[in-house]
Amino acid sequence: MADSNIILFIVQGITEFFPISSTAHLHLYSKIVSHSFTLTDSMLLDLVPGIIFLMYFWRDVYSLLLGLFEVGHRVMCWARIKYSEGPSTTSARRNAKLSLCKERPDSDLTQEPATSDPAACEDSSLASRQVTVTSGRWPDPNAAIPPPFNRRNSKKERSLEDLLTSGQCIMPYSQEKCSLNATFFYFVLWSVIPTLICGALISLLKISIPNSVRLIGINSIIFGTLLGLADYIHPLYRVNSGKLLGLFHILACIPGVSRLGICLTVTRAMGLSRRDAARLSFVCGIPVMLAAGGMGLLQGASSMLPLLAPSMLMFIIGVISLRLFLSYIKKHSLLFFAIYRVCLGILLLVI
Repeated sequence: MADSNIILFIVQGITEFFPISSTAHLHLYSKIVSHSFTLTDSMLLDLVPGIIFLMYFWRDVYSLLLGLFEVGHRVMCWARIKYSEGPSTTSARRNAKLSLCKERPDSDLTQEPATSDPAACEDSSLASRQVTVTSGRWPDPNAAIPPPFNRRNSKKERSLEDLLTSGQCIMPYSQEKCSLNATFFYFVLWSVIPTLICGALISLLKISIPNSVRLIGINSIIFGTLLGLADYIHPLYRVNSGKLLGLFHILACIPGVSRLGICLTVTRAMGLSRRDAARLSFVCGIPVMLAAGGMGLLQGASSMLPLLAPSMLMFIIGVISLRLFLSYIKKHSLLFFAIYRVCLGILLLVI
């Protein structure tokens, strides 16, 4: 049993970081050695990759936190304006608006001299924001950590910064545009919420998902073909919202689809470069993988001690696999993985 667990963790550590469906390989291994694994085992296998994503893409996580704080600051200031008390509602709202403009975090605005005129403060804020966006710089000029996105313009592809700049959303309870950090936060939020809800319902309601080898083989063929097409054709180039990615991300709950594969398919169809598409796909997987791993940890906490050594081995293999994949897509296309998935699907249908 211990040897089977080690092999399962090794297989997961290799296949989870490539768009080839780790579930398909786990079922293939179970078919060969006649060893079955439960839904709890599958969720536990997601915990280590989630930790690797979190550590490897810490700069992107830092940007997400900046965006979260910016949105939270706006919501709190709106609440202060709405529920402020004073002799005059108009005066209270005006004073709160003035303090809001003066107390914005540095990640939202560049440093400006304070002014007592709310209108002048708003105009200077808007002008500063326009300069920040058009110059391609992040809203936090004093940040010690360099921005995670680099502008790389191409005729057929666009960078993640270009995508976020084109899809800048409006701050809640305001008519101002979000910074790139806040837009990045909204994009990832919309990308993972449907999957988190779907996964929670499946786990809590004990919903049984068909996981036959034939179904996994068919999904591998279909979504492997879509991955190969999306790598060269970008029909969703004008789509700038994470809502579409969130809808397709739900399909990752179906065995054989591959969470990384479906995210790469959608982001490549949106015209992102391969490296930025992979980065966004991995970042969107952080909440999903950690949530699934945490749920599996709660359900199987009594049997975690024997899995400690396989988890450490999986961590090492996973880091190596992630670096290999990111190095590979710098110079090569995703066609190899698409062909591999089609061949794997045919193999699963034959055996």
